[in-house]
Amino acid sequence: MKLYIKIFSLVLAVAAVLTTAVSAEDETVYTPLHSKNLLAGKEVAMAGGTVNNYDFAEWNGITNIDQLNDGILSVNGRRQTAIVHGVPDYRKNGAVYFIVYDLGAYYDLTSAALYSNVEDKSYAVDGWDFYAGETIEDYTKAANKTVGKTEENKKLDYQVALVYRKVRYVTFSIRRLSDVTSVRISELEVFGRLSKDQSVRPASQDVKVSGGNSVKVTLDTVWNLKSGEGVPNKVTVDILGADERKAAFEKANYAYKIYESFFVDVYSADGTTDNRNQPYTVTVEVPEKLKNIDGLKLLAVDGIAEELSADYKDGKFIFTANSMGEFAFGVPNYKENAEISVTDDFYPAD
Repeated sequence: MKLYIKIFSLVLAVAAVLTTAVSAEDETVYTPLHSKNLLAGKEVAMAGGTVNNYDFAEWNGITNIDQLNDGILSVNGRRQTAIVHGVPDYRKNGAVYFIVYDLGAYYDLTSAALYSNVEDKSYAVDGWDFYAGETIEDYTKAANKTVGKTEENKKLDYQVALVYRKVRYVTFSIRRLSDVTSVRISELEVFGRLSKDQSVRPASQDVKVSGGNSVKVTLDTVWNLKSGEGVPNKVTVDILGADERKAAFEKANYAYKIYESFFVDVYSADGTTDNRNQPYTVTVEVPEKLKNIDGLKLLAVDGIAEELSADYKDGKFIFTANSMGEFAFGVPNYKENAEISVTDDFYPAD
């Protein structure tokens, strides 16, 4: 009985030793600050190659995508890696590969890290930069870029300091100097703290601006604040001279008597602006001296002069347009082979 107990005890001791050895071999190494990584548990919002930070090539996928932000560097002494496919060769046309995350709230960022010190260095990331922004429209702008690892920097596991306030969308911009179209990444990390200001910037703004003296022009629109263009805050109306009136007459194929031509510009705080997203509702007030002229029309003047489809009421033309430019007041001349008499400064003589 004693012998049996001794043998049984020896078996348990050996088993315990084997269990400890297996645990030692099954060692999992985490990044030093993995528990504070803002990307932990978040899915990749978008990924793909791009040459302009705007248009993305079709996503070829990322193998082991969950390993990009699980905090684990290595298991059993071997680097854990996600394999990013379809990474373009930066040397050909400056194309990079973006991996984008939505943090889900606004954060003040302090640092970011990319780990790529993999066993086969031919698959390591050659260089990378970091972008962050408040909205999906502005995060890839040049002003929102922080230089990360340069190609001269041989540290494949690298962390950079950041100074961002109130950002939500972040991306690692990866450069590859090779014909091999895949890279291996062990971990992506972003650090910071929740911003005090969590207010959401409005997407649009009602705008109404006016300008001009003898010809007054008013623009109404809903301005898309995500367009990146400055909000209109000023309208100018310049009355044009005889040469421009004559040119408008010719561009109208001599079919309109031109009583006045004028040019409308729209300005923001940053300079001239152009609204291609939402149309303006344009109101043009006819000068007092022209209000009693029968059949008065409003023309848009560019390569040709064409009559606008505008409502006319109480001495005002109202129409919609996406941009401003040159306009003219005119009266149709429908008589075949008619001659229009004009003064020396090219106003209709009659």
